[in-house]
Amino acid sequence: MLMLSQPLAEQSQHKSLFRLFLSAKNEVKLYTRNQSLTLKEVVSFDSKAPLPSSLELFITALASSYLLTLQKEAKKAKLSLGEMEAQLTCTLQNPLELLGVIGYEEEAEISAITGKLYLYTESDPLKLQSLCQKALEKSLIYRLLDQNRVSVSIEPHILCL
Repeated sequence: MLMLSQPLAEQSQHKSLFRLFLSAKNEVKLYTRNQSLTLKEVVSFDSKAPLPSSLELFITALASSYLLTLQKEAKKAKLSLGEMEAQLTCTLQNPLELLGVIGYEEEAEISAITGKLYLYTESDPLKLQSLCQKALEKSLIYRLLDQNRVSVSIEPHILCL
């Protein structure tokens, strides 16, 4: 049983500190807890770029939040999950604006995130199907998205072992 050592009001929120610095090399360095990460681009169109872009980290945060929430919800529901794999595609409207191309003034924005989730399980596929949607809706990062501006569709593919 979890024992609460702080007053209930203090436990209803948690604050995390993130420190970011823009260096003379035009790299953003992120520091959080005992980790650091370097970013150089908002979006990279170079498949060989050595550093992740802000967009790549955002999509990674969305996918990992979903997978970890699904794992937690499956455990609560006493459903067995094996390995999971997500493949996501992010559709970016007006990408040339990010490159500073003359004549492209309309703001770039994410219009859709689509993908597939592959689940390996011995559990009932019908129960897992509804659990996948519930987990997506409970996912912290997913809930940040304005559903009127960004269409998010992640289709579960349940593979029974």
